[in-house]
Amino acid sequence: MPECIIARQPIFDINLKIYGYELLFRRISISDSSDFDPDEATSSVLVNSMFLIGLEELTKGKPAFVNFSRKLLINDVMTFLPNKDIAIEILETVEPDEKCLFACTKLKEAGYKIVLDDFVYHAKFEPFIAIADIIKVDFLLNSATECEALPKRFPKRKDLIFLAEKVETYDQYSKGIEWGYSLFQGYFFCKPVVLNTWDIQGNKLVYFQLFKELNDPLVSFDQLEQIIQRDVSLSYKILKYINSAALGMRTKINSVRQALTMLGRKNMEKFITLVLLKGLSADKPGELIVTSIIRGRFAELIATRLGLRGQTSTAFLVGMFSLVEALLDRSMDKFLSELPLSDDIAATLRRQPSVLTSILELVIAYEQGDGNRCAIYSMMLGLKSEDVKKIYMDAILWEAKIEH
Repeated sequence: MPECIIARQPIFDINLKIYGYELLFRRISISDSSDFDPDEATSSVLVNSMFLIGLEELTKGKPAFVNFSRKLLINDVMTFLPNKDIAIEILETVEPDEKCLFACTKLKEAGYKIVLDDFVYHAKFEPFIAIADIIKVDFLLNSATECEALPKRFPKRKDLIFLAEKVETYDQYSKGIEWGYSLFQGYFFCKPVVLNTWDIQGNKLVYFQLFKELNDPLVSFDQLEQIIQRDVSLSYKILKYINSAALGMRTKINSVRQALTMLGRKNMEKFITLVLLKGLSADKPGELIVTSIIRGRFAELIATRLGLRGQTSTAFLVGMFSLVEALLDRSMDKFLSELPLSDDIAATLRRQPSVLTSILELVIAYEQGDGNRCAIYSMMLGLKSEDVKKIYMDAILWEAKIEH
């Protein structure tokens, strides 16, 4: 079977808390091929996700939204999975004939959530609507008038949830709330709201000072310790981080000096980057930080696989900082002018051609389920698609272990 991407896209509630994840299955290919069977791909990937990775790990215990064709629905594919784990998305191409409707009703009675994907109203879909829990409306495919009208079309169904997908801006997200949508999906959360003035206040200055010092090859542990100890919260976070299961330390660390020694400069730089971005983006959805961390780890693991030993930490920082515009509502150029980042990092974040830029492009393409771009950058880097898929899953599992 052709190789597939197994990526995930977050689904948010009104408060930008994670409601679930849609699992994206895309073929990694530069050109389309007639021998690609999406049903076979979906079935295979679901089995692998359940038994080799674990849906609990992949979606953090939240529902996994999965596209189902007519063939998969009537073949009763999903009944081996717990109903709390799966939201079944009925593709817009599925007709509500007797056989298919019977299968969907049976799944509904078994406790699975029934989701109508890419919904456009037509009277023939009324039988599906009657058993649906969630209706997904494509904000790019439909006009604003149609998007606004749909939630009002079924006033008697107080239990019916409307999900706005392909939401690309915060303005669309705000409009969706106003129109009656309560779930949201799209890349709006990865984009800045405004790019204007921005101040660093309070102990956040400590983070910036520390990051700058970490980029000075002559700085001593004494100097770093003095800066860290100015912020009790930061000292606590460092000790908590190094004592976490993610690092696998066997002995407990009880002092900042000991923590610095055990972490080393590169891991310390990585940790401060994480704390810095999290501290400066308190008003942003938590998934933005999660995505930043996964990007960082994903890029780092790719660099390791390529044998770029001197650039693995740089790759991590590049992945972490790739969402800085959305995290800080600040332009990349402005951000780069305020931190003494290396020329390699700055050039990559500006998307100037390099190996690190190709790694970042692959990371973003995979995250967004873009099979064609994945194929191009995998080929450029000399990576097998199966290896890229495994590295992505390793990055997700690594992020899940970090207490942040």
